[in-house]
Amino acid sequence: MASRRHSSTESEFEIRLRKAARASRATGPQGFLPGNGHVLLVPPAPAPPKLDVALKRQYRRYRKNLRRCQEHFSETAVHDFRVETRRLLSLVRLLDPFLTTGLAARIEVRLKRHLDLFGDLRDAQVQLRIVGRMRRAFSPAAGFYDWLRKQEKRHGQSAARGVRRLKTRRLRAWITDCRRQAARQREKSSPNAVALLLAYGVGRAFERARRCQSQIDPGLPKTIHRTRVAFKSFRYMVEMLADFLPWADARVLARLRRYQTLMGDIQDNEVLMAAAARYLRKCKAGPAATDAFQREFLRRRQALIQRYLRQADQLRRFWPPPGFAVKAVL
Repeated sequence: MASRRHSSTESEFEIRLRKAARASRATGPQGFLPGNGHVLLVPPAPAPPKLDVALKRQYRRYRKNLRRCQEHFSETAVHDFRVETRRLLSLVRLLDPFLTTGLAARIEVRLKRHLDLFGDLRDAQVQLRIVGRMRRAFSPAAGFYDWLRKQEKRHGQSAARGVRRLKTRRLRAWITDCRRQAARQREKSSPNAVALLLAYGVGRAFERARRCQSQIDPGLPKTIHRTRVAFKSFRYMVEMLADFLPWADARVLARLRRYQTLMGDIQDNEVLMAAAARYLRKCKAGPAATDAFQREFLRRRQALIQRYLRQADQLRRFWPPPGFAVKAVL
């Protein structure tokens, strides 16, 4: 039984490797320089990146921040746990070509459930910061701020109960299985093969972001949000591989964060508008207050979207970076 499973893993790996090799020779974005068979990762090294070791470290960080969140629930603890969960998720996606079919998907579903525990709380906390700054110049925001404080407390209590109930035994087993499979494939594969698959994975993540960005409609903020979600996956993959990407220095990583923030501010405003609508219905606000809120948030939406659109094409500078293509010889 074990031998059949190993054979299946090897077959899947070889299929994915051939697919990545074909993509590297094809004309198109896909994370490769068009038409010249080069991949954009480090030059072939004596040993491939030990992503199984990186996964072990990242899972430890995830567990450390989970325990911290369970024992000392706070805004900072929640933020750190969400960040480490997303990084773990991105690393598992990077390892997907080295794993048996379905393993990465199962882990992704479980980690997304963990993130969903904090969605409403995180939204309320961001909204409080925005509305807190608005109160002086926009008097109707005072009542809204008080309402948001109550929402934050309610969502915080719910999230704290949920995180205390989180169990990770099955997730730990899946992560251990990931590490074993990744280590086995790394040991029997050439450094070029590993580099090719990793570059292919990062390139596919970038291509998803680029495709979403090309379909942005300024009148539909949800199209910008889709781009942000896709870009976030690409950004975390680059961060995970930063030690093996000579061009991914501190300045590049900072630019990636800033670009994501441009889109994140738009989505935060959209969620804030929805919360304001609920607040106005609940407090039965008159037409004057409703109109004032609508004008203010529409003004913010337009300003934030225009700010992003002025810098939207910076996306194309992130991948492929010029001057760091190396020949992939399998």
